[in-house]
Amino acid sequence: MKTTERLCRRIVAAGVLLIAACIGSAGYDGWRLHQQIMLANERELGNLAKALAEQSLRSMQAVDVVLRDTANWYGAASGGFGPGEVSPGLASRTVGVPQVSVLTVVDAHGMQRHRSRDTGGPLSDVSDRPYFTAQRDSRDTGLFISEPMTTRTEGMPGLVVSRRIDGPNGAFGGVVTAIVTLQHLEGMYSAIQLGKGSSLLLTLSDGTLVVRQPGPNDPAKKLSFPELAALKEGGKVARAINPMDGRPKLIAAVGVGKRPLILAIMRDEEEALRPWYDEMWSSGIRTVLLILLVVLTIVGLLRQLRRQERGELALRQSEERYAMAMEAANEGHAEWNVAEDTVFVSDKWRALHGVDASAPLATSADVLRHVHLHPDDAPHAKAAIDDHLAGRTHAVELEYRVRHAGGEWRWIHARGRCVRDEAGAALRLFGAATDVSDRKLAEADKARLEARLQQTQRLEALGTLSGGIA
Repeated sequence: MKTTERLCRRIVAAGVLLIAACIGSAGYDGWRLHQQIMLANERELGNLAKALAEQSLRSMQAVDVVLRDTANWYGAASGGFGPGEVSPGLASRTVGVPQVSVLTVVDAHGMQRHRSRDTGGPLSDVSDRPYFTAQRDSRDTGLFISEPMTTRTEGMPGLVVSRRIDGPNGAFGGVVTAIVTLQHLEGMYSAIQLGKGSSLLLTLSDGTLVVRQPGPNDPAKKLSFPELAALKEGGKVARAINPMDGRPKLIAAVGVGKRPLILAIMRDEEEALRPWYDEMWSSGIRTVLLILLVVLTIVGLLRQLRRQERGELALRQSEERYAMAMEAANEGHAEWNVAEDTVFVSDKWRALHGVDASAPLATSADVLRHVHLHPDDAPHAKAAIDDHLAGRTHAVELEYRVRHAGGEWRWIHARGRCVRDEAGAALRLFGAATDVSDRKLAEADKARLEARLQQTQRLEALGTLSGGIA
């Protein structure tokens, strides 16, 4: 009973450990897969952001080259151009630079003077524009990129990129501007396959949105992402909440060279981790099924052990009842497994045959070695057993003498029967033995008395006969 309880506890403990190992393995695999997917997204978003930032930088560098060349050309002439000379010169400088929609020269007072092409609109005063005041008030402004606006020149959403024009004496001589339409920027980025759930953001250095792809770009809606400046400095993919839809995003932000621009690639975190979610669902189902299998196996083993324990208990009780019955009948029990040549004998059987309790009786050879049969009875006993094993007799019943430790010979009456298979071959031989020495002694005494009585009767008959003759 205690052994079975210990075995049940060990099985349960092993099952718990196996379930914990399954859960731990699934958790570790999930964590490792999460790390791998996040790393793959970081590499992809980072490389994509860098590539697009380089493309944007080359586009802005081309615009800056046109602006520098125009500012140097116009400033060196100090306004000494003839009628109709400036516009063709501006137009020639925009050839091969499709990102520049219109090139405009503004004088020192903020009035537009010349355009690279006729836009159909009047030349206007732009002295209130931030790009004009920034260039006028500082010689170190350099390339200035305005916030997205609807340009007065063409009435289209775009950026005004400007540079200062200095006269021969270094005085402020005006501003040269290039209009880069948002339509052109959208077309430049629309050919890029960003992947499902991904978007591109081009912002100014303060986070003011310039272009969002995909999506409508409306300069009237002043959207800003100030956190991109901090992300750009970190140089790593970060997790942030998109203020537009409130969903968590993975963001890779890089600067566009030394220009006041930031290019960011955003990807919906749920979409980025979609392979991980799918794999975790599959892994979870596999783990649950495996746990159920382990639990069912443990329950089955425990039920089998309980059933075996009940069977063993019933067998022990049966054996105890049988042993008590045999003991009450003063009989010893023996069993011989003929196929495996193993022997079981009860303690009573040992005592009846004069075999010490410590002597091993595991095989038929052990029985022949430790049980001392009378030489006159051994052949008869062997023949009776062989005849029954061969199927020539229905049962075994014989009497023989065995010698005990003190040298005393005791008479044993044995009877038994075989259990056979379908072919009739003997499988097991069961037998019972009793001590009949007293009966044998009584029979011997009776035989002696009868012999003596017969002798007396013969003598009496002779005496009578002699008397009669006399």
